[in-house]
Amino acid sequence: MNRYGFWESPLTADDVVAAAAEIDVASGVRLGGGRVVWAETRPDEGGRITLVEHSDEGQREILPEEFSVRSAVHEYGGAAFSLIDGDVFFVNWDDQRIYRMGADPESGEDGGEPHPVTPEPPSPRSWRYADITGLDGALFAIRERHEHSGVVNEIIRLDDGEATIVAGGADFYSNPRPSPSGDRIAWVEWDHPNMPWDLTRLMVSGTDGGEPEVVASAAAVQQPRWVDDDTLVYIDDRSRFWNLYRRSLSTGADSPVLATDHDMGDPPFILGTSTFAILDEEHVLATRHRDGIWELGFVADGTFRPTATGLTSIRSVVSAEGEAVFVGGSYQTPHSIYRIDLGGEPQRLSVPDDTSLSADFISVGEHRSFDSVGGRTTYAICYPPVNPTGEAPPDSAPPLVVMIHGGPTAQAAPFLRPSIQYWTTRGFAVADVNYGGSSGYGTAYRELLQGAWGIVDAEDCIAVASGLADNGEVDPDGLFIRGGSAGGFTTLAVLVATDVFAAGGNLFGVSDLAALAADTHKFESRYLDQLIGPYPEAAATYAARSPTNHLDRFETPLIVFQGSDDLVVPPAQSRSIVAALEKKGVPVEYHEFEGEAHGFRRAENLRTVLERELAFYQDRL
Repeated sequence: MNRYGFWESPLTADDVVAAAAEIDVASGVRLGGGRVVWAETRPDEGGRITLVEHSDEGQREILPEEFSVRSAVHEYGGAAFSLIDGDVFFVNWDDQRIYRMGADPESGEDGGEPHPVTPEPPSPRSWRYADITGLDGALFAIRERHEHSGVVNEIIRLDDGEATIVAGGADFYSNPRPSPSGDRIAWVEWDHPNMPWDLTRLMVSGTDGGEPEVVASAAAVQQPRWVDDDTLVYIDDRSRFWNLYRRSLSTGADSPVLATDHDMGDPPFILGTSTFAILDEEHVLATRHRDGIWELGFVADGTFRPTATGLTSIRSVVSAEGEAVFVGGSYQTPHSIYRIDLGGEPQRLSVPDDTSLSADFISVGEHRSFDSVGGRTTYAICYPPVNPTGEAPPDSAPPLVVMIHGGPTAQAAPFLRPSIQYWTTRGFAVADVNYGGSSGYGTAYRELLQGAWGIVDAEDCIAVASGLADNGEVDPDGLFIRGGSAGGFTTLAVLVATDVFAAGGNLFGVSDLAALAADTHKFESRYLDQLIGPYPEAAATYAARSPTNHLDRFETPLIVFQGSDDLVVPPAQSRSIVAALEKKGVPVEYHEFEGEAHGFRRAENLRTVLERELAFYQDRL
């Protein structure tokens, strides 16, 4: 018999890395001009992101290998390509310029090879673009200019390479969307210290500029879409859930498209987030988050009619000419591209790479609730260990890996993830926690983290692990916790607060909040105002919450992974806590990956994280 945690798994680290050649949901899928094109990652090509097109003959890569589709706007990017009049426009990672690629790249006709449509910036990569849209020969995009005096964000219009500023003066912009006639354009804007899920403004103006009109400004507005030249559908959280609303610009009449106590939108960390699409004047294809999963359905006459009921994760819902495409996955299947028309059933277009994992080895997630501190309820997607060839000694329980999502205003992803099955096939249980502050459960739940980051999230993660251990479902002596970015901070906060975990994994996580407030990128530079308090006024709170200031209470072995080029959480954050733990004599292992930024994309580094983290935990069992 093999102990839990040491089962022989058919899923190797190489298999997981190969499966990471997946659909890039940050850029998603686009439909138009008879074409369906989506973005896919290529870890074995240094993390390059390419474009793939569906045709009746199958799918084919259409981007030359020297290009990678990825935007650096807000550092997180998103919406890095678009289909406009049958042509592909994309942002190239190396120089951040927009390129155009004609409808038939193989023939070379109609400008088939990519060529830039934006000018050379004053210095390399100092002008960045994202959220590209277009109409009747005009191109619209978010432009982010990195100047000596600071970073400037704006919406521009491009005509034959000449740029005109359509909107400027706000701190941030998203979702530039021209009306069907091309006479007007809608967008979302917001200012510091707000994040785009706190308070934004929905604006409309002429596409040639002019005085903009504020359409909505009392909530976290997102995703404006035109029904016709006078009517917008958008999402806001005035009801304390992100719901759909419809507004006539001429009359000002405003009404819900669907009133529900479920979120229908996501926190827009990345540009181009799309959780619904307009099919015609009366029908919307929309998503809603319920019991930890995303459902897809047709919305008409105030009702939600579910479709694609076998899927649990729905991303990048876009439409054109009465049909839609989206990215969908389930607990048994990875993300794929689907097409659907009004009243029809989804048709899968893409064929994901085989993970080399048969169905009887797949652990299916279960959304569960747990009692937490102060009468709170918290949530997690729980995965039991599954391996038909594994057999543990009687009266034993599996070790547990508590996974903490980033953000922190994000949520656990409910679809087949080989990176989770890597653990469950080896005899680990996994709990993917949606702690207080996570999205998907309404505004009140999301706001639980305001002023309480490092407290509520840590308490909830401990509550999930303790609840499973108290129920006898996991081994109380085999508890592990790991997270990346904001999840890395929560990992460190938990390990400072308790010694119940046998080890922890910190991937590019925050250890010094004051240092983060002083040295991070524009998009998140005031994020901590909401999560901790304004700095330096709340300097004492920053010091009290920073794990690096409480290493006297840190006794748990830790493995740390960091990218050398991370501008969101700079490497100094990880280096300092590793040095302090080494000095104290706490077992610590450190891996810094040259050329990686915030999150790892290269195959060799993804493989190292999996193999070294597994070995580190097994050494503690």
